[in-house]
Amino acid sequence: MKINALLAGIQKRKREDAIWLLCSLLELTRSGLLFNGDRELDSKFLRKWERLWAKRVAGEPLQYIAGGAPFYGREFLVSPKVLIPRPETESLVELATSLLAGQPEASVVDIGTGSGAIAITLKLEHPSWRVVATDISAPALSVAKKNAVKLGAQVDFQKRNLFDSTLAKQAFDLVISNPPYLEFKRDHIAADVQKWEPRMALEPTASLRVGAIKDRAAWAGERILAGCAGARVAHTALELSPRVAALLERRWRRDPRVQRLWRVPDLAGRKRFLLVTWKHA
Repeated sequence: MKINALLAGIQKRKREDAIWLLCSLLELTRSGLLFNGDRELDSKFLRKWERLWAKRVAGEPLQYIAGGAPFYGREFLVSPKVLIPRPETESLVELATSLLAGQPEASVVDIGTGSGAIAITLKLEHPSWRVVATDISAPALSVAKKNAVKLGAQVDFQKRNLFDSTLAKQAFDLVISNPPYLEFKRDHIAADVQKWEPRMALEPTASLRVGAIKDRAAWAGERILAGCAGARVAHTALELSPRVAALLERRWRRDPRVQRLWRVPDLAGRKRFLLVTWKHA
């Protein structure tokens, strides 16, 4: 069967997904795939295709099926043990670069690294930076380490829970994180995200509860900010939901340890990125 014939047999509304998956499996660009529409697909490939396409029809994310996702111009390995890197998180990398402009020897820690996309990208874009990446999930760290080897990034991976006491004893120019910031009972979460992506990376667990905060989605972000406030940290950059970012901005903007605190919008105009510069740095 030829590529064109295979695509012609797929429902029009699902054809874009089929093109994405074929491009990944055949290692072709979209234009390359369409240009090679007359390419014959052998029986071995077609058996593999039928198995993987059935997963997509069942709702499994394309990135998990293909085992990879693009981020900042690079391909990262992913599995259901880690969140799928999102294009909007690339803005967090750019904000980090802006915060540390002119600091060639910066020290950075990525809290809740998941696939390692943020930490590895920062290290590859700024080879002289010292980058530490932490996660409480051993399976997630395994994926992140594989990505570091694959992409040639020297990142120090550590199994830790948020900004723990060991990290608090160190000095960092930047603490960066895309922590869990959703509440399943309150927030709208896409069905495929709820079903397939790791819940612990989406919603803070009850063990993280902060007594003064009723909004569960803010627990992890609050813990990170509290850790930074009591440590030798120059800057903090968090990716959150607009609601959680606004809540934490109100809580921390008058704290005497804060030099500057502000929110930055994502590409859709939602002020989801919370940035802090600390006085004690």
